[in-house]
Amino acid sequence: MSDKDWDKYYKVGIKPIDAQHRVLIRMISELLTILNENFEKELISRTITSLSEYTVNHLEFEENLMEKYNYPEIDLHKKEHEELKLRILNYIKNYRENDNKLLIEITHYLIKWLKNHIMNGADKQLGEFLKSKGFVE
Repeated sequence: MSDKDWDKYYKVGIKPIDAQHRVLIRMISELLTILNENFEKELISRTITSLSEYTVNHLEFEENLMEKYNYPEIDLHKKEHEELKLRILNYIKNYRENDNKLLIEITHYLIKWLKNHIMNGADKQLGEFLKSKGFVE
């Protein structure tokens, strides 16, 4: 993705959040590549675990900023995060129980969720709020 496209669609204007979003998108892309080229269960399992751990750490980072700056929409934003975490855990559990169909489904779900969460709402709003509060990195 070009920087121009990134800025247009995904940039929230808070450097650490933008950097983490780039990593998440790169990790999802890597998972898609692995799924298309190599169905080695151990590699897939490691990749999914890394992606899920990074996702949880990113969500906690955002939530810490929301708490620190008294973000008024914190409850709604955290609810979206919780729904994502539960969905990921469910996908991983089912995958580990040998439902390989879920690999593509979780990848597409993550892409859709990130697009909606970043581009269409919650994270863009959070970015604007943090900038209005003088967030400095």
